[in-house]
Amino acid sequence: MGVSQIILRRSLPLLLAVLLVVSSVISYSVKRMTDTLDRNVIEHSHFLIEKALSHRQAMLRQGMAAFVTLNNASTDPQSRAKMAAPDVLFYSLDFDALMVFGSGVEKTQALTSEAVRDSDLLQRLGVGLDGLLEQARRGGPDALTGGILRLDDTLVLAAAANALPEDQVALRRASGTTLVLIDLLDPDELLRLGFQYGLIDLHLIGQGEGGAISEDGSLALTDLAGASVIFGWSAPEFGHEMLEGLLPIVGSSAVLMLLLIGLIALDAVRASRRLEDSHSALTVSQASLASSEKRFRDIAEAASDWLWETDERLRLIYLSERFERVTEIKASQWLGRPLDELLQADTQGIALWLQTQSRKPLRCKYSDRNGDVRICRLASRPIMADGKCAGYRGTASDITEEVKAQTQVEHLSMHDALTGLPNRNNLHSFLAGKLGANRPLAMISLDLDRFKPVNDTLGHAAGDLVLQEMSLRLLNCTRNEDLVARLGGDEFIMVLDGISSQESIEALCVRLIDQIKQPIVYEGQNIFVGGSIGIALAPQDATEANELLRCADIALYQAKEDGRATWRFYASEMNQRLLQRRQLEMDLRQAMAMGEMALQYQPRYRTNGMHIIGAEALVRWQHPLKGLLGPAHFIDLAEETGLIVPLGRWVLNEACNEAARWPEHICVSVNLSVVQFRQSDLRLDVQRALTEAGLAASRLELEVAESILLDESAGALATLNALKELGVRLTMDHFGTGYSSLNYLRSYPFDGLKIDRSFIGNALSSANDRLIIKAIVGLAEALELTVTAEGVETGEQLEWLEEADCAVVQGFHICQPQFAQEMERLVQEMG
Repeated sequence: MGVSQIILRRSLPLLLAVLLVVSSVISYSVKRMTDTLDRNVIEHSHFLIEKALSHRQAMLRQGMAAFVTLNNASTDPQSRAKMAAPDVLFYSLDFDALMVFGSGVEKTQALTSEAVRDSDLLQRLGVGLDGLLEQARRGGPDALTGGILRLDDTLVLAAAANALPEDQVALRRASGTTLVLIDLLDPDELLRLGFQYGLIDLHLIGQGEGGAISEDGSLALTDLAGASVIFGWSAPEFGHEMLEGLLPIVGSSAVLMLLLIGLIALDAVRASRRLEDSHSALTVSQASLASSEKRFRDIAEAASDWLWETDERLRLIYLSERFERVTEIKASQWLGRPLDELLQADTQGIALWLQTQSRKPLRCKYSDRNGDVRICRLASRPIMADGKCAGYRGTASDITEEVKAQTQVEHLSMHDALTGLPNRNNLHSFLAGKLGANRPLAMISLDLDRFKPVNDTLGHAAGDLVLQEMSLRLLNCTRNEDLVARLGGDEFIMVLDGISSQESIEALCVRLIDQIKQPIVYEGQNIFVGGSIGIALAPQDATEANELLRCADIALYQAKEDGRATWRFYASEMNQRLLQRRQLEMDLRQAMAMGEMALQYQPRYRTNGMHIIGAEALVRWQHPLKGLLGPAHFIDLAEETGLIVPLGRWVLNEACNEAARWPEHICVSVNLSVVQFRQSDLRLDVQRALTEAGLAASRLELEVAESILLDESAGALATLNALKELGVRLTMDHFGTGYSSLNYLRSYPFDGLKIDRSFIGNALSSANDRLIIKAIVGLAEALELTVTAEGVETGEQLEWLEEADCAVVQGFHICQPQFAQEMERLVQEMG
């Protein structure tokens, strides 16, 4: 800051303060004087109003005294004759009303002026005069009282006095007679009254304004009723006018003083400018140096790097404060010690790196106060003095967290996040090394059985626990040189290094399956899963990683086909079957698109009279090369691929459309798949099929296998209840072959059941099967369910079923499955 600025900053506030004080004193004095003048004017106006009202009230009291004197005069006729009559006296005094009251509040006589005679003022005054009458009567014969009242914009002056009783006088006096004299001041009268006393625009302030007074002056007086009567007038503002005249003078004086102060300050600034200019060069150079040092310090401490400097012998002579914050070690503990004692390079010595003056950063390690190893990236520049290297200075960028994050990313890229096992990338890297060395390998592809119901029923937390526990069990079954990887879902891969003996591999498979089937406890519940295993060997089956994985997957698929919870070694014929299956899947998709699917109907008969009561819809595939294929050739494949959902929807629609052409007493049965329960809105599909076909819901029967109830127990009941609400019939298929059929009959809304064909086929040769059939028939009758025997192949079976009271039968012996046209003709022929 310059000298002139210092002088200005020190003198100017003082001068301005003096000016402000003087101006404030003058302004305050003038304002106080003008306010006092205005206040005196208001107080004088109050005095004038009270004086004017007092004068009018005095005249009113004098008039009242004259009337009282007249009333109390001698009863001598000669004396009374010499006095004026009351009415003459009233009109001569120019008052507005004279009222005479008896002992009550009712007036007995009244004299009024012409202005009052035609108005209702006297009636309205009676309410406000009650207090005046009471006050006069309490005062005695000589008492004279008075007051004011307000009627709208008119001021009422009233005076009251008691008169002596005299029956002969003209005013009809009686005992307790009270006289009231009234003087009315309307707005014009008030203006004239105010003018007489120098009050401009004297008037009554209106009522109902909420106390808000906008007049220049006001005065409130209390009337006879205790209310306020407020007078208003235009008070002259002598003080305000004086203030308006003085303000320009005071303002001009302040401006002149301010200009004078400015000239004095400007002269002071000019006088010191030369001294400031001579001093500025030194100040600027010092400020520039200080700013440069501060900038360097701020950058050094704000950066994530810490700075270092050595002498020509590589001994540390400077460490920034950032070093202390990173390592929690005092910089003084390292000053004077060699740089390579603090930092250890990974690839080459620090001294050699500095001498070569490499611009590539050097990665080094060092330890903090707690002994934890930290990693930094070192950069340096030589310090040159007289053409020689006098030392080095540079930065050390701490990259410890960056290295940790990179390590974690690399780990996650090669390992499964849930189990910590190697993932597919890690597996391929491992296989590349082993297969490249031509080492014998055994690859085990393992898939968990019954894992999906765990997720569906207990939630993903339970599924995650199962996967983590299985990972530990698999690791416990392998050696350090082996690899256990998770590829996703419930699929695991094990690579056994140096093992090719089938006996050793099978022993491991036995151990794996035994470990997998052990229960897992989750929230107090035991979870049971199983495992299926496929095995491929290298180099026998494949020498390339992807091909070896494919072979192991094919063997795994075969293990599942063979009943699960087992293992299979890869064989070339497995690949051939898989290729055939894939071709079959492609053909099935094309068949559904090309309309190669068809329905046959297996009639059902009532044994009593052998009448057709319904038919079961059976899907067929009219294969262009293999001919007519039954469901055994493609239903399992359709369920695995999800094609069963559109196929089942097509079967529902076709069966309902065909049944709509049959007589109304014949129903149609359609089998449901477990996949339809899982992947489709079955209720909506059934409802849409019935609506589009125009078929009554009672004519559609849905056959449900026990496996659906076993696999989908959580949602099966809700789905079946929803279907039952539509009005369709529900039948349990293959009854007697499961473990919980009786419980299902009690818990689920079934209308009937079908005895499995395995019992019917052995009925004539097995007494136990006959007893089972009879027990099922008796159970159905007890539960009021219809019972159907399927698979009737001989006449003897039919006769025995009739004797066993089995109500409904179906089978090849009675009628072969029929296409739609033949079925329609058959039901017409049978009436």
